[in-house]
Amino acid sequence: MLTLILAGLRHRAAALLAIVVAAGLGSALIVMCGAMFETGIRLTAPPDRISSADLAVIGDPSYTMLGRDGEQTTDRRPFPERHRLSASAANEADGIDGIERIVPVRFHQAFAQPPDRSLPITAQNWASIAVSGISPTPAKGPGTGEVVLTAAAAKALAVAEREDLLLTMDGQTLSVRAAAVVGNRDDPATLFLSDEAGGSRDPVDALGVVQAQAADISAVRAALHTELGEVRVLAGDGRGAAEDPEVSAARLPAIVVGAVTGGIVLTVLATVISGIVALSVRQRSREISLLRATGATGRQARTLVVGEVTAAGLLGALLGLIPGIPLAHVLHLGMQTGGALPPGLELSAGPIPLAIAASVTALVVWLAAVLAARSARRSRPLDALREAELPAARIGMMRWLPGILFGLGAAALGVLTALMPPALVSATAGPAVLAGTISAALLAPGLLRLAVAMLRPVLGGRGLAGLAWSSLSSR
Repeated sequence: MLTLILAGLRHRAAALLAIVVAAGLGSALIVMCGAMFETGIRLTAPPDRISSADLAVIGDPSYTMLGRDGEQTTDRRPFPERHRLSASAANEADGIDGIERIVPVRFHQAFAQPPDRSLPITAQNWASIAVSGISPTPAKGPGTGEVVLTAAAAKALAVAEREDLLLTMDGQTLSVRAAAVVGNRDDPATLFLSDEAGGSRDPVDALGVVQAQAADISAVRAALHTELGEVRVLAGDGRGAAEDPEVSAARLPAIVVGAVTGGIVLTVLATVISGIVALSVRQRSREISLLRATGATGRQARTLVVGEVTAAGLLGALLGLIPGIPLAHVLHLGMQTGGALPPGLELSAGPIPLAIAASVTALVVWLAAVLAARSARRSRPLDALREAELPAARIGMMRWLPGILFGLGAAALGVLTALMPPALVSATAGPAVLAGTISAALLAPGLLRLAVAMLRPVLGGRGLAGLAWSSLSSR
């Protein structure tokens, strides 16, 4: 049987190439969707402004929806703005074992206006420079009416030490003087405020935690949760969520895009593969009947077809892993450009999406081949003596009715998608594509007859056009 399968792969390269291409595209798209799903799970965002902190503590960025009776549900949604900590949070956590230092961090979005330009810039309280990773730092911080700029901020604003600029922040415009320039040009463009201007009594955006040597980071995280209550403790490359609240809010869009698109890809892949296998079995009906006439059983005939398709599908699934990661980067960049993902969120594409794409694609191809090759098992040896022709494909009511319903549903969802605001488009766009795909698969023979009738005046002549017309009509 293995010899026959390998021979079939050699002599039916054209038909099996379609399966390789379909499986390869499906595998690449599943890698792309899996990478987006993993991105939403991991939320990898390396910190820029608090890189020296071993841990970052922020308020829980999501809340739990309540049911009609006031009970908590499993539906968690992100806050529309940053969930801050109380001003006393640093003092409350100061006595935890394993913590060397806790630094309150406050971020302010400001507009700096040097004499000839106006640029947005991030301002921080002076105390947060201890966890910013900037070195060396001056011993004295900015005084009243003064600020300290990083080298990147000074270059962007074209401001030198002892020069004045206007700063608009929190609804007020102030005239401040650049007391010093610190760091180098690789540091983020930051403007450090005095403790008074930075809001020393205001709620805290984050806590930068410096861990003591030989301390257990897991124990420190558990103690912070116990002491501070509903907070999120970030470590490693997840600390960037403390700088940009949009990182935490990006979890749901990334997961939804990966899951919905992956489901559509699997549905389309199964439809395409089953159609290719069914057509191949119909075209090889006389050949399969000859095998039955020479003593092959129906199970062997079915195994032959399934083996050929599975081998081609497995090859395509492995080849599709190569363009999968570049496609994921393209989708990730497009979502960042469109504002669906924040700029600081990095793409996470580990070995898990690759393994899932290869195994799931191969499994879908095998299942589609098994279901579509059932007719090979029912072939009779007597059919080998008949003329090699394809019986006309008919659509029964069990296909007409669902096909029409899915088509109408796809049209309705498409109209709704065009009329809905951009924030809600994803709720109907995916189901519209899925419903249209199912409708096209169910009504494929009827759509093919309609296409043949429409192309009759163009392809019904002589020469190559007539040959193409004859081939299309027979199939």
